[in-house]
Amino acid sequence: MAETSLIKYEKKSFFEKISDFLKTKFSKKKVVVPVVEISYAKDTKNEFDNTFEKKQLVLTLQKEYESGRILEEKMTKLQKDALINLYKEQILALQQEKEYYTKRLNTYKEKILLVKNGVE
Repeated sequence: MAETSLIKYEKKSFFEKISDFLKTKFSKKKVVVPVVEISYAKDTKNEFDNTFEKKQLVLTLQKEYESGRILEEKMTKLQKDALINLYKEQILALQQEKEYYTKRLNTYKEKILLVKNGVE
């Protein structure tokens, strides 16, 4: 009968298993991992958290403004500026997305015309 297991098991007695365990636990070959602190990572994380929180606040402001809960007259100048910047970013992102899909559709159109005309 052929061996079907991919892992080879060593048949060890109970005492051999215990001695192997103790050898690995109390051997003098200990690996010391140096601890290195990266200070800029914390700063970057804090900056990221702050920008993320600001973005979330502006998005909630946008939802409330569009739903009619907040009137434009009751908003501060900073809130208006933040909303205007958010709308500009969203418009730019939509324009870039539109350009991408337009190019993609044009390449599909060219491929279809080539196949239709018999040229591959």
